[in-house]
Amino acid sequence: MRLSTLRLVVIAHLLFGFTGFGGTGAGCDACDPDPPNPPGPTGPTSSTGTTGTTGHTGTTGQTGTTGQTGVTGTTGAGLDARPSNNACLAPARPAPSTGVALEAMFPALAFDSLTQAARVQFASGEPNHWLLVEKPGTVRLVKDAAPGTSYMFLNVEGSSDRVESSCYECGLLGLAVDPDFRNNRRVYASYTSSKGCGAGVAMCSYLSRFTVTPNAARTSFTASSEDVLLKIDQPYDNHNGGGVAFGPDGMLYASFGDGGSWLDQLGNAQNKNVCLGKILRLNVNGGSLAPSDNPFAGTCPAGNACCPLVWAYGLRNPWRISFDRTTGALWAGDVGQDDYEEVNRIEKGKNYGWNCFEATHRITSDGVCAGVNNVAAPLAEYSNDVGNRQSITGGYVYRGSSVDALKGKYVFGDYGSREVWALDATTASTVFEPAALLTTPANISTFAEDEAGELYVLNLYGGQGTQMYKVVPASGGGGFPQTLSATGCFSGATPSSGMIPFDVNAPLWSDGATKRRWLALPNGTQIHVESDGDFTLPVGSVLAKEFSLGGARVETRLFVRHSDGGWAGYSYEWNAGGTEATLLDGRKETAAWTFPSRGDCMTCHTQAAGFSLGLEVAQLDRNTFYPATGRNAPQLLTLSAIGLFDGALPSVPALPYPHDSTAPASSRARAYLHANCSSCHRPGAAAVVPPNFLFSTSFAGMGICDALPTRGTLGITNARVFAPGAPASSVISARMHATASGRMPPLGTAAVDPDGTALVDAWIAATPSCP
Repeated sequence: MRLSTLRLVVIAHLLFGFTGFGGTGAGCDACDPDPPNPPGPTGPTSSTGTTGTTGHTGTTGQTGTTGQTGVTGTTGAGLDARPSNNACLAPARPAPSTGVALEAMFPALAFDSLTQAARVQFASGEPNHWLLVEKPGTVRLVKDAAPGTSYMFLNVEGSSDRVESSCYECGLLGLAVDPDFRNNRRVYASYTSSKGCGAGVAMCSYLSRFTVTPNAARTSFTASSEDVLLKIDQPYDNHNGGGVAFGPDGMLYASFGDGGSWLDQLGNAQNKNVCLGKILRLNVNGGSLAPSDNPFAGTCPAGNACCPLVWAYGLRNPWRISFDRTTGALWAGDVGQDDYEEVNRIEKGKNYGWNCFEATHRITSDGVCAGVNNVAAPLAEYSNDVGNRQSITGGYVYRGSSVDALKGKYVFGDYGSREVWALDATTASTVFEPAALLTTPANISTFAEDEAGELYVLNLYGGQGTQMYKVVPASGGGGFPQTLSATGCFSGATPSSGMIPFDVNAPLWSDGATKRRWLALPNGTQIHVESDGDFTLPVGSVLAKEFSLGGARVETRLFVRHSDGGWAGYSYEWNAGGTEATLLDGRKETAAWTFPSRGDCMTCHTQAAGFSLGLEVAQLDRNTFYPATGRNAPQLLTLSAIGLFDGALPSVPALPYPHDSTAPASSRARAYLHANCSSCHRPGAAAVVPPNFLFSTSFAGMGICDALPTRGTLGITNARVFAPGAPASSVISARMHATASGRMPPLGTAAVDPDGTALVDAWIAATPSCP
């Protein structure tokens, strides 16, 4: 969210994201000036005997010192049989050096868009019940005793399409269980809807009470009539907050963002007469909804409904609020604009500075902000200049007993970088640059706390691996192989016999590096191909990519799917003689190359993109060379012929080679954006802004043409994300040309891609108007 934006969901604040393992080092998946696509073969025959997709037509070689012409493909497979692989298998995940680890919860449960979980105890006498809140509008009940089964607890959506969840930061965002639930069966939900809203607004936020009744078997609950407590018009579709929690005073606290867009253009956060950009305090126990001891209750304009409810203001998008069960203090993670994220301890009547300050840094002194000086400073702030930090996810003060190192500390994380930190709750300062406790397998949408004070980390989307993890003491787990040869995947620079080479149609830019790629699957396993053509690889799989500069190997990256179902990336640096590569513990920068950290790898290999990038029908529908047989052959046909797929391949158009001048510029530019940007800019991914750069998306559906930027203009007058006919007015072009602040992708490359920028600029210039 930059997320500010929906942190919830995902969403990270970037104009457009990146893909792959890494770039200029730290870039991402398949990125390089690879050889051109050869003439395409006939499409492969699927494993079930149906006809595969049509082969990709080869292109003229990429311009370089000498252009290379594509090679004529063969109609036969490149391999005669599937190679046995007993050597190159995913090793055990190394134990974190911090002594804190994650333990997967409910791995057998098929999650769907999980956004929050809360531990609750029901009158049935069964204490171990979890409520799993889903963004589309449902809440499911899961019991520890039956971890593979869920039951419907609450359906806010019903049959009326009431919940608006199609945008990045909207949907069912929060749930609070009444402290007296055993007797009154009440729960409180915060969600967004397009129904019943004021004229001319994108949607509205609802804060409602539901009464739920257990069925005879006490396995699921049904909701009675909804009681709407509050409805707030939302001018934009981001920054919806959605946090709800009961305080020790029995009052209900609810957080709402500033209404969205960029820099709070409507001035909501500093205006105490609107509910946006606030934390509200409500009396839900009868009588007036506004407690008489709220800070502004006696000074509000007559008839104003929001001002009497305001507990604190000056917030941008407080993503997750919680109370310390020991001290009663209210904590919030407030998502910043571009540069800083902040942790706040919320106190009665205080102004937390937005949009005059971002954390402790003044950003404007004009207008209303001219008189805003005495603001509450955050307890801690951190910069987004490091890795892919971009959107804070608030957590809890740890009051459990199992992890001694965390006792009394506020545990929180970042949605984009997936780092988790612990902040001393009593000696916090605004200078906060500690090493992360751990890095989670996927983007952090929320934390949860159980009855014993133990903590859990959750991510939004299902797919490969679980969505819910318990924070536990680290134990066992040896180190990852320290040299590349020790992995069993290589002997020197020679791949093991079980590794299968592959190549892609639209490579990702990696500052001029050339690359080789391989995949290795455990014996007896297969690849599942999704309906969109994306590959889901089995547990134990290993992907490898070798980077070379000037003909010399620099780095080899392994991307592996561990036994817990999660993915992780590991970087090996080659020695000067090219005889061995050594594992790196973290990011390393040299004059010529940047080696990514393990967290950097997961920035690009997003959950929404299926983790493994480049491995999809549209990218692999082309020829490649198989050294084992000396054949140049179609990849999809080969993989199908040796039994690597578990079913038929969907009919998906092949991506064009971005620098094939015979193909339409619009198609080539969109293929380039698909390869370089769509891992983050696609539905469900960690991008805070709407652009959808999947190649399968129509130009109109991309959401970029003549669209106003929401992440800054980079100094461009009358800027648009994509200004028809005007590259100089297009932020998408400016970000690709940038080499410092504002660059996209923000991680992985340091040099401008001259061919890529020229292609996208030519596309913009040749587009006279929006569709």
